[in-house]
Amino acid sequence: MLLKVTGNYGYRLNVVEDEFRFLNPICWLREAQKTMERTSDATGCTIFDEFGRILLVHHTYGKKKWAIPGGVVESGESSWEAAVRECREEIKIEVTDLSLSGVYFLSHRDAYVFIFRANEFSGIPTPDGKEINEYAILI
Repeated sequence: MLLKVTGNYGYRLNVVEDEFRFLNPICWLREAQKTMERTSDATGCTIFDEFGRILLVHHTYGKKKWAIPGGVVESGESSWEAAVRECREEIKIEVTDLSLSGVYFLSHRDAYVFIFRANEFSGIPTPDGKEINEYAILI
């Protein structure tokens, strides 16, 4: 049985047969991963123009949300290779010189999302018409 202990900076109290011990977040993440089905990791790429405006794309599937370009990391592919591929496939933009800007863990999917910033890009955004139907450049 795992109980959250408040005021303990993210540590959990593990009660096993009346034995009390503290587990750090990495330990209980590993315990949780043993029982979860692993799904594919995902990636996204933030693209800013010279005025600091961000490029967003509109999905044609699911909840049809606005988001940064990105998608699932395919087998044998690195997260940054997936970010480059997704930008090329979805909006015909070539991104280069990527910097990792965030890594998020989706506990409900037991998967990671890697967010990159494209420090350089080339091309004119052109939605693929399948997954993306429009784009916007926002302040």
